[in-house]
Amino acid sequence: MGTASHRSPKRILLIADANFLAHMSRLVEIAKVLKRAGHEVIVAGDGEFMFLPREEGIATDSVFTVARERTLELAERAGLVGYRWWRDTIYRSIRSDIECIERNAPDVVVGDMHWTLSASCRVTNVPYVSVTNGLWTNYSSAPLSAIAGHFSTKLLGEKLAGRILPAMKKWFGAYWALPYRQFQKEHNLTGRFNNLFDIVEGNLTLLADIPEYAPTKDLPPTMHYTGPILWNPKLPDPEWLARLDPRRPTLYFTMGSSGNPEFFREAIARFGNTHYQIIMTTGGFYTGNGAPPKNVFIARFANGLRLMEKSDIVINHGGNGTIYQAIAAGKPVIGIPTHVDQDINLQRVESLKFGLRVPPGRHAGRKLVEAIETILTCDSFRHKAQELQSCVLKYNGPVRAGQLIEKLLYALEKQKGPRMAARRPALREATG
Repeated sequence: MGTASHRSPKRILLIADANFLAHMSRLVEIAKVLKRAGHEVIVAGDGEFMFLPREEGIATDSVFTVARERTLELAERAGLVGYRWWRDTIYRSIRSDIECIERNAPDVVVGDMHWTLSASCRVTNVPYVSVTNGLWTNYSSAPLSAIAGHFSTKLLGEKLAGRILPAMKKWFGAYWALPYRQFQKEHNLTGRFNNLFDIVEGNLTLLADIPEYAPTKDLPPTMHYTGPILWNPKLPDPEWLARLDPRRPTLYFTMGSSGNPEFFREAIARFGNTHYQIIMTTGGFYTGNGAPPKNVFIARFANGLRLMEKSDIVINHGGNGTIYQAIAAGKPVIGIPTHVDQDINLQRVESLKFGLRVPPGRHAGRKLVEAIETILTCDSFRHKAQELQSCVLKYNGPVRAGQLIEKLLYALEKQKGPRMAARRPALREATG
């Protein structure tokens, strides 16, 4: 970015849920940019994907994080949760955030969907930069329909559930925000905590999106699109990648870090020993028994973009990062969602006509086969994906995010004067 050479370097603390690849990898990509610019960076979290910052030689710290299984359960439920448990969890997370902030004395905190940071940073009077998605804001203008598999859809049917979805979004968002409003009152904090989307916002909010995919309206000046922030690991290609037959239809199955091994087992059972070529990245959630069929190729981790470039269709659960990788490769998408966020992403995929959403359930396998054949025989899906690809390639998400963070920091420095270095503790060593 070139600014650190004539302005003082800053200490930047980045916090995300390290149980999930998408959130941790986005922060690590931003951290790498800021580190190259000369800033001190620390990445804090708890979970399997803390290996990402450590592999980059970035200092790390720990912070309370809800267990991965519990987070997935809440995401799948997408409804009310016991208030006492939720309040106690929020308060525990805020206390842990504050301890982490005080240990590291940052000039700014950057968080990726770590909701309690909005309150923690107000308490500690540290600027907060939030990394989120446009669909997770009060300003999203993307139309929504009934959520596949949600209790409201099962109870009311698609048509009625879709009609009342805006009201449900408002009610549930306000309910999940109640502990924050209680905390705000107890500590006389300024700002809005009316709903969950208010809580996501920071002094600066970065939308890791393109407006074509995640449209918004009436954005405040504190919100900016950066383009997608994609994880592109420096991993060698799997040895089988060069051996794929370009004449055969190739399907790429991936599920990010949602971790359901049934996804892979069912894919192998249905598509093994067929005319398709099946490639998979499992993230370690599936190990299999014995050698896979000859048309199935498996890697634990790989550069997803490279695999997508060799594929005809990307089949996944609808994670935001995977969908943007598919767009960057110009490939159509088929998704089988397991929770609300994934379903909303796949609604956008269908609306933009570069893929199809397959509702989960007993007929998902048959409908998946139908969706595959539809996309393989209709070039319009690939053409739409390539149109969006040209939009994504205009952005460099990590660099843009770093530039906006620096702009905030130096604007605040100009207003208040530089912080005294003597007031800060020494930077923590990277922890193993």
